Amino acid sequence: MKRFITGILAVGLALTAFTGSQNATAGPPTKTKAPAASSSNPLGLSATQRKKLEAINAKAMKEMMAIRNAGGTQQVQTGKMTALQQKTMAEINAVLTPAQRTKFQQLQAQAMQKVMAEQAADQQLRSRMTPAQIQQLTKVQKSAQAEAMKVVNNNNLTQEQKDAKLKAIEKNYLAQKAKITKSVKK
Repeated sequence: MKRFITGILAVGLALTAFTGSQNATAGPPTKTKAPAASSSNPLGLSATQRKKLEAINAKAMKEMMAIRNAGGTQQVQTGKMTALQQKTMAEINAVLTPAQRTKFQQLQAQAMQKVMAEQAADQQLRSRMTPAQIQQLTKVQKSAQAEAMKVVNNNNLTQEQKDAKLKAIEKNYLAQKAKITKSVKK
């Protein structure tokens, strides 16, 4: 189940990172000149594509949270998450050009590898933590996730504002995590 949630989140994080509004053109890409890829827009998305992908991302995040909050067996939730992930990827692929799809798949794979490495490191860390530390860390993680979801789903914020708030949430989470785990032996 966590892997499917991670997959959806990786898609969401990738879309959030790749739909920055800087360097986006005012309209759809033309055949003569596509938007230039940059560090803030590595896929070279047009403004129209960016808006469509932001809407897809927001909708997928809301649906993911609804599935998660609905409860049910792990098997049922996993099936629903798998269907959501497939539907979301089909919607994303419909917006991207073939070249953008290839680049997105590469960037998504890199993001997924990073998430999986972080999860493995967290599992190793947790194996050396006391139950009280694990409980504290879990509470901090859930709080940070809830804050992040509020930001992602806030349609009153620009993408730049969302990015800034998400970075602040991550910074706060990492500081709290460091405080909780400072006495854990390495």
